[in-house]
Amino acid sequence: MENARRGLIGIYGIKCDATSKSFVGGSVSIANKILKHIASLNKGVHENVSLQSEWNVFGPTAFSFSILELTSNKYHLSSHLRSWVSKIPNCEIIDDNANINDKRTLRIKTGIGVNADVKKNLKSLQLGTMDESIHHLIEFYNTIRAHE
Repeated sequence: MENARRGLIGIYGIKCDATSKSFVGGSVSIANKILKHIASLNKGVHENVSLQSEWNVFGPTAFSFSILELTSNKYHLSSHLRSWVSKIPNCEIIDDNANINDKRTLRIKTGIGVNADVKKNLKSLQLGTMDESIHHLIEFYNTIRAHE
């Protein structure tokens, strides 16, 4: 139950299909982290200059998002992340300044502040948890890309 509240803990990947460049990261809430990456990329302010540059050149339809590995222990993220970087060709860690061993980086957030109307609207969509919602969003995004 505690893991469901936190979200999916593990390693995720973002790949630019146009260049085959991959970026990997680790998070205690993969769905929230991917949403933050997308938001900062769309605003043009992402910390990772290489990722932002490719996003600017090729656009969002050139990117695919994936969950590479799930773990039940947030303290395994650092070693698992290093392992994935060594397995994937043309790959880098997404947050150059992030230190996954820093406990402040792994702080669990208790929730997202949304008002009652937003909660009601989200519930009416019947997409489930935030992690399930992001999974549906990624599937939808990939389906659209396949038909372009």
